[in-house]
Amino acid sequence: MANSEPAAGTDIMSLRAIAEPDAGGGFRLFARKRSITNVSEADVALCSARIAGVDAKRALNIFLVETTTPRVYARRLDDMAGLRTSPTGHLLVRRARLDASALLGELGGGVDFFRYCFSLERLLIGHLYLAAIRRCQARAIAFVSSKDLGKHQYVQEKIVRMRVAEELLESELQRTLARFSRGEDVFAALSVVKIYGVDAAMQAAQDLIGLLGSAGMQKREPAEKDLRDLLGLSILGGTAELQKIVVYSETMKRAKESAKASARDPLGVRVSVHPRAEICDALAKELVAFVAAVMPNEPALAGKYYFDTPPDFVLIARAGERIAGIRVLVRRVVWLEGREVQLAGIGVAVHPDHRGRGVGTALTRRALEIAEQQGAELVLAFLLNRNAESLLARYGFRRLNAAVSYLDSKSGGLVQETMPGYAKGLRGSAIVDEIEARGTLHLGAGTW
Repeated sequence: MANSEPAAGTDIMSLRAIAEPDAGGGFRLFARKRSITNVSEADVALCSARIAGVDAKRALNIFLVETTTPRVYARRLDDMAGLRTSPTGHLLVRRARLDASALLGELGGGVDFFRYCFSLERLLIGHLYLAAIRRCQARAIAFVSSKDLGKHQYVQEKIVRMRVAEELLESELQRTLARFSRGEDVFAALSVVKIYGVDAAMQAAQDLIGLLGSAGMQKREPAEKDLRDLLGLSILGGTAELQKIVVYSETMKRAKESAKASARDPLGVRVSVHPRAEICDALAKELVAFVAAVMPNEPALAGKYYFDTPPDFVLIARAGERIAGIRVLVRRVVWLEGREVQLAGIGVAVHPDHRGRGVGTALTRRALEIAEQQGAELVLAFLLNRNAESLLARYGFRRLNAAVSYLDSKSGGLVQETMPGYAKGLRGSAIVDEIEARGTLHLGAGTW
């Protein structure tokens, strides 16, 4: 992945490499790439460059460059302080001729492509930090046990610090990996992983050297090698300082969005949760009236606040004394490949006067919390219209590419669901992929 240049590291907007279109429909590429991992061993480089004469927003692109192409030169660096087994080197491209097919993806797709690559790289590097912490911890425990040093509190503190770092980093990596696998944007989350991970790993290496004393500086001990490698990993894929800029920018952006959402609803909205057994006649009538007002053309909802299956929970958002929106939540067990799966079905309705004010967001967030508390592995929603599509996407739902069926509660006949379904696996589950691979999902009796 040939991106870094003498004057541009992870900042891809500062790249100076140029691809000039030629008369034959191809390109002439000029590029000086620096400190590129694997470049001396690779057969193909993904080289970033700007296309000359193209609008700035579409100029940054990726080119497939075979390293055996004439006028392409690779040189390995042999004087690295750490990362000795990583074949890092420079790539020089001097007006190399590339066919039109060398352009990877759509015109202007370079930013999104490298954003994805950076995310994948930082996720993998996060696991290197975790591995380093575990290795230091194992060596520290072995050394302390052999010398009977565990009775000293300062010795205990070093090992406890390694253990805490291991637990926190592993948890964050698992959570971020699950989000990344669902296609969510985890750019800022991975910056958090890098900021914390590299500091924690380097601290673990320093603590191990401190325990070992002068022996920790000897070549036969891995501690000093780990420390040198971690110094390289603190730079690779973007420095910790760059990650802090990303996190600060994302934090301020989120704060502004939250402030805007609050400003749009001066009345304020509060969400209450009502189990089915606690829904009295008066509240049921209020819910029926609300549903009739927001969905007047749905005969199946006449006199009801749910379609087919009574909900286990109703979440009500109120602005003052008035219902601004509701979410119903239905718990169910479905069968998938011979095993039971806990499922939560959710449906939403927001009053037109309160749409775009964060009501659906507040209801969805609380519904997902309840679903997870109740042990659900899968959450499923059907959309009467596409109003809530962007809301579900923000919470990691995706369009379910599988046929969904259920048994009609009155006739008992098999019904094929026609409304589009949106699904989300909880706690890092890959169940949505499993359902799509199978191609069908049967909900049992009734839908919601």
